Amino acid sequence: MHPVILETVEYQKGTMREVADIVTSGAEEDEQVKKLLADGFKQYSVAEEGSCRLAEKAIAKALANSTVPVEEIDTVLFGSESFWDVDQTYSKQTFPLEHQLFRANIYNALELNGLGNANLMGYWANGCANIGLALQTASALIQTERSKSVLVVYIDRHPAHETRIIHKGITVASDICLALILAGNVGKGPELSLVVPYSDLSLMRVRERDSLEKYLVNYARSTKKAVDHFLEESKRSLADFSELLTPNFTMDYMRLQYSSVRSCVDMLNMDSKAEIAHATSADPFVTLRNMRVPHGGNGDVERLVMLMGPFMWAFVLLTYKGDE
Repeated sequence: MHPVILETVEYQKGTMREVADIVTSGAEEDEQVKKLLADGFKQYSVAEEGSCRLAEKAIAKALANSTVPVEEIDTVLFGSESFWDVDQTYSKQTFPLEHQLFRANIYNALELNGLGNANLMGYWANGCANIGLALQTASALIQTERSKSVLVVYIDRHPAHETRIIHKGITVASDICLALILAGNVGKGPELSLVVPYSDLSLMRVRERDSLEKYLVNYARSTKKAVDHFLEESKRSLADFSELLTPNFTMDYMRLQYSSVRSCVDMLNMDSKAEIAHATSADPFVTLRNMRVPHGGNGDVERLVMLMGPFMWAFVLLTYKGDE
């Protein structure tokens, strides 16, 4: 099987807002905003035009900055949980059901970018770990020569009527569209060496019947299991990595999550926190996009991305070859 290259990483922000200007519902949320600001959160993005319009711009940016010709992208993996976000290009008179209308808006964004003949696949079930499963699927399609190149798109839009402060102040929700182009052994970029998912659906029952606090404690225990599973599958140790690119949360929350894997805490890289806050699966890839490309001389350099959904984790191992 030939290598799969993460050839392009791009993202599109909406209208930027200040975390300090979030309208709160009282003293408790006022204190949460203060703690978020102290932790390094500054801005968040609002997709005022709608999620698929933001996706249209992100796709255009990725194509413009890629060496892969648009006609060689024969598969698009499009992910979102914002099926409610339908008031964009087409009308409910034409497409009466929400999923039909959302799908039509996706088709429109692809066709406007010259991707009208690409095979479209959708994914949504793993929350903030969604991108991990999409990358695993894209890699398999390319390695088995079912696709030459694959475009992975992910966008979620936070409902306007809901607070942007998540789970009592562990992060701030942001609307960012991520667009990734993967190709088979061509173009620039790191090799997608391995994707390792891990699920613990028992957490759904804990979340349903118990408090948020108990869910987070149980989640931390499962995080340890997820890390151990990745290390076993990859035949690596944590000492092999200098940093761990993760979603953007407060350090207090991340210390809880890694309470059983304390060595991870000093490795965390959430450098996009100030720029975009938390945009589900996009955070670590925005961090990656803005990092300097490593130069390993004659040796390879590996970077590790960890995605954390409500009941699933996904580890993405990227390898920069010595001559990158």
